[in-house]
Amino acid sequence: MTFLDLISEGQRLCQLGKYEDALTPLEKALYKVGSDKTRLRITYSYLGNVHYSLGNFGRAMEYHRQDLKITQAMSDIPGQMDALNNLSCALRMLGKHKEAAVAAEKQLVLAERSKDRKAEAIAKYNAGVVAYMEGRQVATDSEEQIEAYNCFVKAQDYLQDYLLIAEDIKDVKMQGQAAGCLGNTFYLLVIWLSVMPSWDSSRRRTTTGRSS
Repeated sequence: MTFLDLISEGQRLCQLGKYEDALTPLEKALYKVGSDKTRLRITYSYLGNVHYSLGNFGRAMEYHRQDLKITQAMSDIPGQMDALNNLSCALRMLGKHKEAAVAAEKQLVLAERSKDRKAEAIAKYNAGVVAYMEGRQVATDSEEQIEAYNCFVKAQDYLQDYLLIAEDIKDVKMQGQAAGCLGNTFYLLVIWLSVMPSWDSSRRRTTTGRSS
């Protein structure tokens, strides 16, 4: 089978939800790319996405990092944005929210420079979700409540921008996605604000007790 045959077979199996089976033709495609960097990055991207779908987030991260290196070497801006988005998602699922946020910020910078409104919207959404997930993670630590609040506020800002762009480009699907994510973020902010006074008082009492 040719490179294109293998990629097409991998795509077909993915569409059927047969991700494990899709790995075989996609891995074989790696041996058919030759010196073609575009084909190599496409294959890495597909393999990363398949492993992500299988829950193999570590492998997905590795493939998307390889994809990013190639797109950077090629000065392929759309490719870099795609790779950064995928890498950020994989890092987020691994709980590496700081690294995910760095990738998301780089994606956003490239999107803003490209003047591509849809790419900018995708980057805003990604950055918002990363901030939201980081907030949820640090909120479990009683000493990190201020940081959790700041993460939720940051998520709110990114997602509101996402909604504004979605409305501007008249993308109904994006608008619905933005509304749902904003609702979740507002909900957590309301909870945080309702418990923060009692948490702060308790913390002050604990601190006072320790110093006496």
